[in-house]
Amino acid sequence: MKKAVVTFLFFIGIISESQSVKAQSQNCDITKINGGGFSTTIKSVVCNPNNTYTIVLQVSHNGCGGPKCKELSHLSIEAAPGTYSNMSLQVLSGNMKGGNLVVGPNLGSDPFQGFKFDNIKNIGGGKAGGLQIIYTLTSLQSQRISAKAGTNGQIVTFSIADFRYVMNCNGTSCAPLPADSDGDGVPDAQDEFPNDSERAFSNKVAQGTLAFEDLWPFNGDYDFNYMVIEYQLTAITSNSNKVKDIKATFKLRAFGAGFKNGFGFQFGNSTVNQSLITASGSILTEDFIQLGSNGLESGQAVPTVIVFDNAYELMPHPGGGAIGVNTTPGAAYQQPATVTINITFSTASYTIAELNLTGFNPFIFSNQTRGREIHLPDYPPTSLADLNLFGTGDDDSNPSSGKFYKNKQNLPWAIHVSGTFDYPVEKAKITDAHLKFSQWAQSVGSIYPDWYLHLPGYRNPEKIYQVPQ
Repeated sequence: MKKAVVTFLFFIGIISESQSVKAQSQNCDITKINGGGFSTTIKSVVCNPNNTYTIVLQVSHNGCGGPKCKELSHLSIEAAPGTYSNMSLQVLSGNMKGGNLVVGPNLGSDPFQGFKFDNIKNIGGGKAGGLQIIYTLTSLQSQRISAKAGTNGQIVTFSIADFRYVMNCNGTSCAPLPADSDGDGVPDAQDEFPNDSERAFSNKVAQGTLAFEDLWPFNGDYDFNYMVIEYQLTAITSNSNKVKDIKATFKLRAFGAGFKNGFGFQFGNSTVNQSLITASGSILTEDFIQLGSNGLESGQAVPTVIVFDNAYELMPHPGGGAIGVNTTPGAAYQQPATVTINITFSTASYTIAELNLTGFNPFIFSNQTRGREIHLPDYPPTSLADLNLFGTGDDDSNPSSGKFYKNKQNLPWAIHVSGTFDYPVEKAKITDAHLKFSQWAQSVGSIYPDWYLHLPGYRNPEKIYQVPQ
């Protein structure tokens, strides 16, 4: 996350003189108590000529001390990614120091996305003071404000109606108000689903390429082309930044396996309520996968989606002596197959960060044996994995220490890259095709994080599969 040092200003004229007089004659503020001596007030909401909104919040501390009134460490403001700008912090009273701007959208331990002012000192814990936060939004939205002090999040929530009240009371609203066909508080111009009150924004959350070996717990030929899958995860969120839908797209590019392998993934958050979820789009042609009525795999403690159970049913084998599909040079090329999984929440209860979509847990299961799962390194198995396979063959997993799916050289059976992966040809070890791979894997990613890029000295082109022109 980017950080910038905030310049403290003691005055800024963001509303006109006439608006200031009106605010003084009529108290339009809305104040809520965070706790620990802190309170947050909406002072003004100004609709700008370009239909953005300038918001002024004031956070104050009453000077209380003791164990329940700790010193402020940071202020976090919830806002949908891409909707906020021009954030600044001003000292109104007291001797507050620090306040580095973290632009987000991910805010570490905070339970929402947005921006924050970090490393704040000398307010709270017996030291009274006041701050003013000014920022611009492309649309009004429900926002949580966290005055973090010690281990206490001290969060208050302001609704869209709260912001509109202050704006209308102060006479700083737009005229006319922008069209909002579905009445969700997001103007049609910013609403990607203007006629659907449950959906407002489409967010591309994660994309990349996954590549697997399928002979686990044995090393095999280590060419990482037994399953090569590109993916993209898109989250559809409501006006309050809660996820209503997930669209997960998987493109099977190649598989060099003689085995009939399947592929699935598990949610990154183990506490997600499965009863809220409905999934569809799985391609199951065999008879060993059991799905519940909601489309999730049965018998799983964590929501689990099986994308397909047999890669050979998605892409035909080219014949002609090829071992797999799109891994043997000179064999007929097969067009990649795309599978789209649609996941819907009956109630939009989780933010993107709470679902931990970027930390989703993809895996294959080998040769129609459901328990023989193969995951990314240090990602845990699902409830249906055969745990007796750990520590056999070349596997050096140690579940008690959180070590999974690594061999004795600390090398994995599955890899993930953030872009497109140029995978090895059949029988060419990945360490012979991508020359920096071994150092990257053994260092747990601390050196050569760009090992898969086409850079001088990074690869042997003769060992990498080329799509026929």
